[in-house]
Amino acid sequence: MVKPLQEFQLGYTGDECVADLRWSATADAFHSRWGSGGAEAWGQGHFEQPGRLTGTITLNGEDLRVDCWSNRDHSWGPRAPKAMPRADFPWALDSNGDGFHMFAVADAPAATDAVEGTTENLLFGWHRAAGTTSPLVSGTRRAVERGSDGRPLRIEVRGID
Repeated sequence: MVKPLQEFQLGYTGDECVADLRWSATADAFHSRWGSGGAEAWGQGHFEQPGRLTGTITLNGEDLRVDCWSNRDHSWGPRAPKAMPRADFPWALDSNGDGFHMFAVADAPAATDAVEGTTENLLFGWHRAAGTTSPLVSGTRRAVERGSDGRPLRIEVRGID
């Protein structure tokens, strides 16, 4: 940690890979109030924070430059994990650092989840516009196009802050 909640230096060396990366916050951490829905089993609190990841990764002698948006998240407190339903973390940031983050969870347990043709509902998330971050109060995520192997190729995200 270089500066709490603002900047982190990340490094790794091993297996023909060397990473030298720096993560810098582009906004304050947003504390998600997850209430009920399954995620509370992962701790007492959670936040997400948009930022920028820069540096280099050297893989098998090839230097790869990294300069991209990143979303950092953190949970804390005693864990009592259980089988959670299927979930997704869609997020996006524009060149100004405005954007959104959503945690959407399937309504059906894994054993009866149809997966295709379903819409997952917001558990928590945020929307950032003109430098102001506000909580999402409702939202959905659904796969509108899938590959032949079932993986989502295109998703639709809707939310109200």
